[in-house]
Amino acid sequence: MSEKFENEELLEEDDGIITLEDENGETVDFEFGDMIDYKGNSYAVLIPLDEEDTDIIIMKVETEDDDTGETVLGPIEDEVLLNEIFEIFKKNHADEFNFE
Repeated sequence: MSEKFENEELLEEDDGIITLEDENGETVDFEFGDMIDYKGNSYAVLIPLDEEDTDIIIMKVETEDDDTGETVLGPIEDEVLLNEIFEIFKKNHADEFNFE
């Protein structure tokens, strides 16, 4: 659950692989883990494809442009909210992942 991605634009989604561009213009690939609707907002749970990076990223879906189909994701500043969403993800995917 990293803070390094701020207001990224979703670049691509192909076969569950999502490429994000960070604030430095670097692209990072993630596997789409889940979309969680919670307290009136949607949150994307992203799992890094880089096996060395074990942090799951949870980002708020900020906007969806009906004309272009682009989605913009933003950071979650509230640690309590972030943990609540992560707990929902863990509950929904307990059989798929080994949460320590």
